[in-house]
Order: sequence, then C-alpha cells, then structure tokens
Amino acid sequence: MNTFATAQGGNVLTRWTHQLSPDSELTAQMYFDRTERAYEVLTEHRNTFDVDIQHRFTIGDRQEILWGGGYRVTSDKTWGGFRISFNPPDSTDQMYNLFVQDDIALVPDRLHLIAGARFEQNDFTGFEVEPTIRLRWNPDERQTIWTAVSRAVRTPSRVEQGIVANEGNPPGVVTNFAGNTSVGSEDVVAFELGYRVQPHPRVSIDAAAHYNIYNQLRSHIGNAHDY
Repeated sequence: MNTFATAQGGNVLTRWTHQLSPDSELTAQMYFDRTERAYEVLTEHRNTFDVDIQHRFTIGDRQEILWGGGYRVTSDKTWGGFRISFNPPDSTDQMYNLFVQDDIALVPDRLHLIAGARFEQNDFTGFEVEPTIRLRWNPDERQTIWTAVSRAVRTPSRVEQGIVANEGNPPGVVTNFAGNTSVGSEDVVAFELGYRVQPHPRVSIDAAAHYNIYNQLRSHIGNAHDY
C-alpha cells in the first residue's frame, strides 16, 4: 500500500448554546474542514461544511425531548492517472438529516423508556430511516440494567461509487476495477443487553451482550482501494 506523499489541511469549529428557559436549551454548531492529500498515484482536495441544530426541552416531570437537524455538503477535486482515478473527477455531495428522541420516565428515577429515530436524505442512496428504542431500569442507586434495539446504516463512499482502478501494465493484461453507482447502503439491526454495578463510589463494573444482524455487506478483492 502506498502512503501519502503529502497531507495538509485545517478545520474550524464554532458552537453556540442558548438557555431558553430552565427546562429548554438550544444549541447550534458549524464546522468547516479543508484537506489536501497527494498520494503517489492520486491527488485529492476536499472541502466539508457541516451545520447542526439541537433543541432540548421537558414536558412535565417525566418527559425530555431532544430534536434537531443538520446539513452537510462535501466537495472534492481529484487528479488521477492510469492506475487510480475517479469518475467523475470532481463531485459535490449533500446530506440532510432530522432526528427526534423522547426520554420517558415510566417510573421516576427507576424505569426509563427512550425512543427515537433519525431520518436522512443523501445523494448516494436517497432516504434512510434509523430508529432506536431503549429501556433502562435502576433497581437501586448502584445498579442499572438496560436493553436496546436499533437500526443503523452505512452509506456508500465516493470510492465505492466512483473509483476507477487498473492493475497491470499495458500492452499486457490489465485488470480493471470500477465503482458502482447503484450500490445501496449497508445496514445493521443491533440488539443489546447490559448491566452496570457500582460496588464503590470510585469503582463501576459493566457487562454487555450484543447481537447484530447485517445486510448488504460489501468487500473488495485485491488492492484497488489501497492507494
């Protein structure tokens, strides 16, 4: 695998928080990142801009709502050659998301139900939904038992959809690897069961079990990605 010939960049992050009331808080965050990477066979310049807004508030004594949304845009320019290139060489991709979470105290200080979902629209696979539900029980002040079911997705990358890679040297035999614009998201449905105990104020012990069901997983053969 070839390493970077050069790599440089920088980023800036700003965050603003406003207390609307004792039970309501608004947070906004903006982020910009610029990276320039030069490999032996490929050069990439990438700009990423991200903005997120969150609002937390309570309803009565037993519900806390957290909701918000975000927007991300990523643009890149690439310069490749016979061995590695991208099609198209320049790309701009956008992603919008909206999420909501409701923390309900079924039994105050003892039993909580937390349910929520994230809704995303992206340029790679379109519309995605990622729900989650969690139950947390505190038998006493020292113990916590929880269980959860969630769905998460991994959208395709620029490499998976747009890479063009050639192995071999012309005029001999050349093997070509190409991205696929019809590739969908990988997804996982995750089941979790956990227990935490605090035998001493300075000591806590956690144990958790996970069972995951994966769909649409992908892999690659050879080293087409290893530039």
